[in-house]
Amino acid sequence: MAVDLQDLFERLPAYHRRKDHTEGGKVRGSLDAPHSLTDAADYGPLKSLLSVMLREGQIVAEDIAQLYDDHFIETCAPWLIPYIGALVGARPLEDFGDVQSARAWVAVTIALRQRKGTLAALEVAVRAATGWPVVAVEYWSRVCTTESLRRVRIVDGNELEITPAQAWTRAQGSPPARLRHIAGSADLGRTNALDRVGTAFDSTPRRAEMGRIEHGAGRWNLPNIGLHLHRIEAVTLGSPYPGEDGVGGSPGHLVEATHAGSGMYRFSPFRADQPLFQRPAVADHGLDKRPTEADLPIPISRRMLDAAPGRYCPWSFAIHVTTAGGTTTLDADQIKAANLASVEDVGGNEAWLWGPRAGVALVDPELGRFTLPTDIGGVTAVHVTWHYGRAHSIGGHERTEVPEHDGTGAIPFPASTRVLLSELADVVDQGVDKLLVLTGESPRLVALEGASPTLDLEGNTLILRAPAGASAMLSGLRIINGRLVLEGIDDPGDDILGHGVTWRIEDCTITEQASLDDDQPNGSPWFTLLVRAGIDLTIERSIIAGQTQLRADVVLTAIDSILRARRLSDPAISRGNDEIGQTLSLVRSTVIGRVDSFAVGGSGPGDIGGMAVTGVEPAALGISDSLIVTDPNQNGLGLNIMATQEGCVRYSRIPGQSRAPRRYRSLPETGQDEWDVYPQFTSLDLADPGFLQLAEGTPAAILRGGENGSEMGVGNRQMAATRLRNLKRTTEEFLRFGYSTGPIFET
Repeated sequence: MAVDLQDLFERLPAYHRRKDHTEGGKVRGSLDAPHSLTDAADYGPLKSLLSVMLREGQIVAEDIAQLYDDHFIETCAPWLIPYIGALVGARPLEDFGDVQSARAWVAVTIALRQRKGTLAALEVAVRAATGWPVVAVEYWSRVCTTESLRRVRIVDGNELEITPAQAWTRAQGSPPARLRHIAGSADLGRTNALDRVGTAFDSTPRRAEMGRIEHGAGRWNLPNIGLHLHRIEAVTLGSPYPGEDGVGGSPGHLVEATHAGSGMYRFSPFRADQPLFQRPAVADHGLDKRPTEADLPIPISRRMLDAAPGRYCPWSFAIHVTTAGGTTTLDADQIKAANLASVEDVGGNEAWLWGPRAGVALVDPELGRFTLPTDIGGVTAVHVTWHYGRAHSIGGHERTEVPEHDGTGAIPFPASTRVLLSELADVVDQGVDKLLVLTGESPRLVALEGASPTLDLEGNTLILRAPAGASAMLSGLRIINGRLVLEGIDDPGDDILGHGVTWRIEDCTITEQASLDDDQPNGSPWFTLLVRAGIDLTIERSIIAGQTQLRADVVLTAIDSILRARRLSDPAISRGNDEIGQTLSLVRSTVIGRVDSFAVGGSGPGDIGGMAVTGVEPAALGISDSLIVTDPNQNGLGLNIMATQEGCVRYSRIPGQSRAPRRYRSLPETGQDEWDVYPQFTSLDLADPGFLQLAEGTPAAILRGGENGSEMGVGNRQMAATRLRNLKRTTEEFLRFGYSTGPIFET
């Protein structure tokens, strides 16, 4: 309860207030310094004493009020959460990020204990412990057994086993429920079921395996329960869904036809084959509702789309066609699933298996391709809204705060569309090179909230020039089909040097290729990203596909990023013309390709550092929690650091043939074969959902070799090892006696 000091003071007799006012006037008059208070009573000893008593009284009153709130987990103070958890027996879980809530875990513990042993309780507990969508499957219900008349096994249309009483009840409904008995062999005529083989919704009967799933010795055994985890997230590209106004008035992401006037398109802004993912349904997966296939971030197959196009269009993807009459969105009745794989035509040129048809739009969700109906004429633009999968939350603005873009020199990108370099204002044509001079102390090119624009360099080299002392930024952009040069200049008459210029690239994807489906050339490109001399560059949560070339005295710091050369034997980070002075730091990053730098940051306070030629002190980060992967059979050094007396390589995996500074808990260890600690990736393709996701065959020394006990490389902050430890602890607590469980990674 709040009490006003003046109200409390006025409750005193007027005699005491008058005397306190007099004493306060004496005190105020004795002050030499100017003061802002005009009331002499504010200096009175009685009022001052009341103010101290009131302050302490309010502290006690607030503490008493909080005591009531502390009785409940929903309103208690954060420091009380583990104590209340101890009262109900909620074992604390390891922290792995913002998606985890200790308060929610304690709150649901009692409900979980009441339902201990049920699949719903196991799913809720595992999702709280890992943060991943999960479906628990009892494999005994899908093992071929001799049928018993005392227990007839029947499944419904959702492939869930039900009791005969439930089957009779559903059979009375209208329309008739799809019921069938569990067969003893695979039904090859049920193509939709065959599409789900190996997933959580696999209904194909299996022969028994005698191993236990917790040891990885078998899956189809009576006591085994599989926890099917979905690690890849589905991310929106374009406006969230039709009916909601797109950012900046755009109805989605602008796409181009594969050939002019062909009516054939790709969803991906990289003009690559990129599968479509299902947008998870908005549902509360609690103890009363188990997740279904519609609630999971999974790729859409052709058969899934063919069986129920209205389930995915326009919920998971939508096609917006603009003609002279306006913009229309194709509805589900106009969508037809098709195989649009590439074939060779009579002339030996690439063609699609099916071309455009009248009345329907052919969509291949597995390749991310589609065609427009031929009876739609005068098409001026095609926009798409769709969901793609990614293993790492980098390369876009989807989960990060958009930086400020106001001020001189800021170029905002408000829409999720493709912007041609020729459409940007103030670009100076220098032939193949295009120059864009930025102004102001904080110039920046920023994608606004909700926008994922693609800047097409049209095969040119874009030079971004910032003034001396500026802090320039690229944020939230996809830059394709060209090369990027970052530089700074003191005066137009001086050499191109970056003294005092700081560049920052965050949440961006940069590739020099026009299409990721192009054949790989024989030679490596000269560069994708060129950093001029003397620049301090920070790359964070970004993907650089191609060679990053550093000139003299560049300080490069890559954090939570991917720098990938086209091939393992190509340079990913190089020194231009063997220049010197570069300082490199890699933190929680993955590098595919060779690395060549003058020095590594991270010098300790007792080390003798080099001369600060550029006026910028070397980065104090070094190579930490990172992966550098090259071809072990190549000639030469995979990691070549000239100044080995500075810096440190910590908790990282580097190539076996390397010249590097001192190492601390890094791989390979002395005398260890490089192949023993060679990582396995789900995919090296930038357009693949599992791009640089560590596969299950990766050595444990890499999966748990980071300083925080998680994996080395760009996936370090996902804390997969911590989540799996939480999963094991949770299943031990909520699994029925005699049963065994283990994780199954579906994505």
